Amino acid sequence: EHQGEIIKKIGDEFLLTFPTVTQAMVAATDFHKAFENYNQDSTNIPFYGKIGVHAGEVLRQKNDIYGSAVNIAARIVSLAKVGEILFSGSAYMTMNTTKFNIEHLGKRVVKGVAIPLRIFKVVTDEKAQAKPHFLKRVLSKVKA
Repeated sequence: EHQGEIIKKIGDEFLLTFPTVTQAMVAATDFHKAFENYNQDSTNIPFYGKIGVHAGEVLRQKNDIYGSAVNIAARIVSLAKVGEILFSGSAYMTMNTTKFNIEHLGKRVVKGVAIPLRIFKVVTDEKAQAKPHFLKRVLSKVKA
């Protein structure tokens, strides 16, 4: 649907790639909407997530990806609070910003990066609804 590819699952985290940053951001917002919808059913164990997006080149070897873009995305995730979608200035520069409500959080120092990164946050509409069964479809594609 968003043309993303699940690269791997690491503990309770997922590493995905997308052809464009805009597609990644649409998928990220759909994930959070799906989490919210799922959690509204009081019989479910709550499911929460935080997402970090960065734009950059990656090295692909076999069924994995490597490189500074992957490391920076991981650092951005570590800055996020539960329920947040954070992304870098590089992602901001390459995405269709008109599709999202965006808040600039300023520059942040992250481990392994020489200069502070500009960090942005997607401000989501809490009343928005995800497409039916989005979360189930994505999770069904994950290899255990």
